[in-house]
Amino acid sequence: MRQNPPTTSPGAAGTPPPAAANLVLLRSPRWLHDRVLFEVEMLGEALSCSVSKAAIQDAGGRYSNLPRDIMSEFLRLRGQIERAAITKFRQRDGAMDRTVHVWSADLDEDPDPPGTAAQATSQR
Repeated sequence: MRQNPPTTSPGAAGTPPPAAANLVLLRSPRWLHDRVLFEVEMLGEALSCSVSKAAIQDAGGRYSNLPRDIMSEFLRLRGQIERAAITKFRQRDGAMDRTVHVWSADLDEDPDPPGTAAQATSQR
């Protein structure tokens, strides 16, 4: 007769297995009015973020206003958008309870922001 294994092994009685214990559950990206809300893992926690419709359109070069098209572009550009959100988070005072908002300028690959370029030419 075969016996059942003991119930004291890791993961028994509703406790997560050790590998899953450190997983951060992130909510799926979702469309809300004129932005996409999403989460990234930061410091072992879910960091709430948003990216504007205009930022997605500018970064992707596609200007559809249909939510399904904007969500498709978000998914295509997600790595770039998440890197921008993490960079913004690191530049501020680090409060995890505040949403990080990503705008077009945050995704611009131009090394000098427009204000910096204008200041450089006016000083010559």
